[in-house]
Amino acid sequence: MQKRCRKVVSMPVVSLEDGSHIGKVKGLLVDPAERTVAALVLDQKGLFKEQKVIPFQRVKSVGEHAITVDKSSGAERLSSLPQLAKLAKEPTAVVGAQVITEDGNVLGTVEEYTFDSATGGISTLELAGNLLKLKGRATLPVTAVITLGKSVIIARAGSEVELDREENPLQETVKSVRDTGTRVWDTTRQTTRRWGESLSKSIERFVAEEVNRPPEDAGGGNGAAAKPVSQNTVESALPGGQVDSPEQADSPKEDKPQTPPN
Repeated sequence: MQKRCRKVVSMPVVSLEDGSHIGKVKGLLVDPAERTVAALVLDQKGLFKEQKVIPFQRVKSVGEHAITVDKSSGAERLSSLPQLAKLAKEPTAVVGAQVITEDGNVLGTVEEYTFDSATGGISTLELAGNLLKLKGRATLPVTAVITLGKSVIIARAGSEVELDREENPLQETVKSVRDTGTRVWDTTRQTTRRWGESLSKSIERFVAEEVNRPPEDAGGGNGAAAKPVSQNTVESALPGGQVDSPEQADSPKEDKPQTPPN
């Protein structure tokens, strides 16, 4: 399993034999010739305590939250391990080193590296901020590396093509916001179009109903046809219940003699 170097630093180291807390990881000691993590450097408490390290082959497991070893004795004084002491005297600082190709192209600066938790072998270098104007980060496989120097790492000529480029987190956020905005706008536009189509159909139905509506009676508001007025109806509406017919209206009337009063 691959582990990131920055995640391992500050992890507690625990003994499986007695469950004791041996210390915390202060750093990783790298063997540049073997391109491996050679040992874990422990954080020492006190001013006069000698530096202790754990050779990587004594590491039982590198977990998500802690590192385990079989025994507390797995941690030894650095002076008692000559090979590791030599590496510590002239340490290889992988993180912060500049990566340059054989033909003089700067690929970037190492911000982090990954290694195999079982063997300690370095797998990839994570680069950023190079003269090739790489946006975001890029991962370079260690197989492209010729030399792990003390301050500069040399890669093969043409290693640019082996870079696995990643987008900048800020660029990913901007892209995500832009994509979300586009989706919201498309949804709003579709909803508005459907609403407009529904409103248009409603207006068309209303106009069609108005055109097909039968004409209403001018004197009434209930749309019923006007009924003819009969002669009897008119006669009943006049005083005395009678009305002169047209013939009677045109004929001269005879004066009736008046009876003198007694």
